[in-house]
Amino acid sequence: MSRDERARSLVEAGALLLDVRTPTEFAHGHLPGAVNIPLAGLRAEVGSLDPQRPIVLYCRSGARSRSAAQILRTGGVAEVHDMGAMSRWEGGLQLQHLVMPALLCLTLGLAPFTPEPHIVGKLRWLAGGGVGMGWIDCGDLLLHGAPWAWLLLVVVRELRSH
Repeated sequence: MSRDERARSLVEAGALLLDVRTPTEFAHGHLPGAVNIPLAGLRAEVGSLDPQRPIVLYCRSGARSRSAAQILRTGGVAEVHDMGAMSRWEGGLQLQHLVMPALLCLTLGLAPFTPEPHIVGKLRWLAGGGVGMGWIDCGDLLLHGAPWAWLLLVVVRELRSH
C-alpha cells in the first residue's frame, strides 16, 4: 500500500487530516476535510489534540510534515502518519515536478543544437578515453550534463515516493 493510499484509508477510518502549512498556503488550497495547524504553532496545540486519534500529516514538500510528525510523537500522539507532500494525495507521477528539469534539458542540456548537441560530443569524447580533454571541457560536460542528472534525480525520487 502506497503512502497516499494508506493516508486515504486512515482518513476514511476517522483519522485527523492535518495540514501544517501556513494559514496563507492553506487558504490558497487544501485537501478536503483538512484542519490547519501551522508547524510554527504545533507545539502549543499538541495538548488540544486527542492522543488516541490517528493523525495524517501533510505540507507542500514533506519537510514540515516530517518535523510535525516528530513533535506529535514526542507530544504523546499514538499514531502519526506522515503523508509528506500534499501532491501525494492525488497519487501517480507528479508531472509538475518534471517541468523545470525537462526545460533545462531541452535548452542548456542540448545546446548548441548544431551540428550535434554539445553533451553528445563530450560524452563521445569521454567514451573514447577523453584524450586531450582539458579543464574547460570537463566544465562544459558538467554544465551541459547537470540538467540531465537533475531530471534523472527528480524522476527517481518521484517513482520511489509512490
